[in-house]
Amino acid sequence: MKKLDKYILKQFLGTFAFTLILILLISVVFDVSEKIDDFYKREAPLNAIISEYYLNFIIHYGLLFSALFTFLAVIISTSKLANNSEIIAIINCGLSIKRLLKPYLIGAVIIAFISFYLNNWILPSTNQIRLDFEQEYIFSKKNERYKNIHRQIKPNHYIYLESYNIKKQKGFRFSYEIFEEQQLISKFKSDFITWDTEREEWLAENY
Repeated sequence: MKKLDKYILKQFLGTFAFTLILILLISVVFDVSEKIDDFYKREAPLNAIISEYYLNFIIHYGLLFSALFTFLAVIISTSKLANNSEIIAIINCGLSIKRLLKPYLIGAVIIAFISFYLNNWILPSTNQIRLDFEQEYIFSKKNERYKNIHRQIKPNHYIYLESYNIKKQKGFRFSYEIFEEQQLISKFKSDFITWDTEREEWLAENY
C-alpha cells in the first residue's frame, strides 16, 4: 500500500469513527432526555443504565446504521480532499479516478468485516441484555391502576373495586358485601374510597 493510499484510508476511517461517535452521542443525549422519567420512576441503578443499556444501545445502533456512517464518511472525507485541492493534485500526478477508489474499498472491507463479526458473535448477547433492561425499567408491565378487583378479605366478606390507583391510593366504585349461608345480609357502597396515611384508615365518599 502506497503512502497516498494510507493517507486517504486514514482520512476515511478517521472520519467514519468521528461521525459514528458524534451521532451516537447525540442519540444517547436525546434518549436520556426521553427516558429519564422512566429511569427515575422505576429506580433503575446508574451502573445498569450505563453498562447494561447505553453501552449496548451504542453497539446496536452503531451496527444498525454502519452503512449510513460509511456513506457519510466517504462524502465528508472526499469533500475535505477536494476542498484542499488534493484530488486535483492526485489526478495531475497521473492517478486515475478508479485507482483513487482503492483506499475507500479497503476501508469499506475493514468496516464490513468488523460489522460482520460484531453482528454474529457480539450483538446477540448484548441485545439480549439491552432488551431485558428495557423490559424491566422502560416497558415494564407494572400498572399504576388496577381494574375490576374482587377480593375475599375474610370468610363471607367480599369487596369489589371497579378501579384502584396505586399512586393516589384511591379506589372508584367500592362495594363491601357480607354473606351468611350464601345469602347477602349486608352491602355497603361508595363512589370513592381513599387511604388516609395519617389516620391509617379508609375514608369513604358518596356512600
